Amino acid sequence: MRAMSRILASLWCTWWVFFGIASGLAEGGASLLRYLVFPPLAFIAVFAVFWRRERLGSLLLVLTGLLIAVGYPLTVGRDFSAGTMIVIELTMALPPLLAGLLVIAARRRYPTRD
Repeated sequence: MRAMSRILASLWCTWWVFFGIASGLAEGGASLLRYLVFPPLAFIAVFAVFWRRERLGSLLLVLTGLLIAVGYPLTVGRDFSAGTMIVIELTMALPPLLAGLLVIAARRRYPTRD
């Protein structure tokens, strides 16, 4: 379960870093800085903590997933259709939430010292 969570978290982080850079380059100008700062750097920071300190990182992943799941629709939800919001929630909020929960479940089932 831990390996699956690391793969899931790395795919999630890689995708959104790529998306942020590509979106910033496509729009250019001031948008480039906005797309490079958040979410890519925030996601990289959460992923780095997760990779180095599994317990804290898994909690951060769950918190990130929940924050995105609730906060994103509240801030920009009216700008998108319901279908678009579902896709965004499935790709942006669900992977970190699942990765964090997988590690928490694995730690309960197979406790380690750290």
